[in-house]
Amino acid sequence: MWPWIRHGINYQTGDWKLLIGMTLFEPCLYFVFEAQAIRFTSAGQAGMITSMLPLMVAVAAYFLLQERNTLRQWAGLFIAVIGVVWMTLSGTESEQAPNPVLGNLLEFGAMVMAVGYTLLIKHLIQRYSAFVLTALQSFVGTFFFCRWHWLQVGQPRFPSTLLAVLFI
Repeated sequence: MWPWIRHGINYQTGDWKLLIGMTLFEPCLYFVFEAQAIRFTSAGQAGMITSMLPLMVAVAAYFLLQERNTLRQWAGLFIAVIGVVWMTLSGTESEQAPNPVLGNLLEFGAMVMAVGYTLLIKHLIQRYSAFVLTALQSFVGTFFFCRWHWLQVGQPRFPSTLLAVLFI
C-alpha cells in the first residue's frame, strides 16, 4: 500500500495541527460523545439531532470559510434548531431515555465534532488523498479506542479490540 500512501501526500508546514484536529474530531471525540449520548437519550431523539448536521456544516462554513448560504438554508436551520430545542425540553425520562436533556446535549456535542471534522476534511482533501486521510483516522482511532478500552476494563493479555480492527 506504500505507493498509494506515498503519492497521496502533499504535506505543507503546519498540516500536522490540522491532521491531529481531524483525527481527534473523528473518530475519537465524535464516537465518545455519540456513545455517551445513546446511554441517556432515545435513538429517535439522537437521530433528530443528527439530522441537523448538514445545516450545521452550512452555517459553520458560512462563518469560517465564507461560503454563501441561501435564505432557504437559514430557514431550515432555524426550524431544525427550534424542533430540537422543543424535543429536548419536552422529552420525558423513560427506560430508553433516562436523561434526555443530557443525552441530547451529548449528541449535539457529537455533531459539533462532526462539523469540525467536515470543515477540516474540506481543506485537507486538497492535499491528501482520501486513502491517506482514512488510513490516518483508522490508525489514530485504533490506538485511541484500544487505550480507552484498556482504561475501562484493564489491559487484556491479548487486545480483543485490536483483533477486531485487524480482522476488518
